[in-house]
Amino acid sequence: MRPTLRTAGMHRSDTHAGRPAAIPCRGPGRALPLWFALIAYAAGAAAELSPDERARLERGEVLVAVQDVTTARAVVLIAAPPAEVWTHIDRCADYDEFLPRVSQAEELAREGDEVTCKVVIGLPFPLPSLWSVTVARHSAEGGGRYRRDWRSVDGSYEVDEGSWTLSPYGGSGDRTLLEYAFRVVPKTSLVPAAIRRAAQRQTLPQVMEAVRARVQAEGMRNAAVSGPVSRRD
Repeated sequence: MRPTLRTAGMHRSDTHAGRPAAIPCRGPGRALPLWFALIAYAAGAAAELSPDERARLERGEVLVAVQDVTTARAVVLIAAPPAEVWTHIDRCADYDEFLPRVSQAEELAREGDEVTCKVVIGLPFPLPSLWSVTVARHSAEGGGRYRRDWRSVDGSYEVDEGSWTLSPYGGSGDRTLLEYAFRVVPKTSLVPAAIRRAAQRQTLPQVMEAVRARVQAEGMRNAAVSGPVSRRD
């Protein structure tokens, strides 16, 4: 069965039966676990969407699928080409400028398509902050698709791995289907399951909206700098 897809900010949820794409996710130096392929939908993402889900995305809604307290997926539609969206996903050092609860972000190393980053997540008082050093593979897969697959190598988590996937949406190439999928298990027992569940259902839509707002803001800045195009007859 396919995980439940729900609209962010709404109380209803709709379940659609289907089979996820049988394409394994890739991670730096090794394959990500098979279970991750069940929610990541690494290939043919748009083809997996039902007509109702497409309609909701095109209205600007964020879709969230929660498998359990550790595993989730979110999808949003952004009115910009994948290459423009990718510039913000690619630069992990900027995550603290726009992603919710990211209080510190630093790119530690970059060699070829492998990027090492440190990210600190601030939690509500009195809970401690969580941090992780991740190794990610950044890839341009052709056809306008981009992926960032990461896994933690140090930090506050037993497991921290997932992916960002950017795919062209529609035939014009000027819209991006952005997917965010992950599995996270903190080492500390001080983060109750209820808080982690709330973070998935409440913070996930905020994360996707933050990426969309970042892309749109940069697009407006670029348009302002370039100015109106003069017409010559």
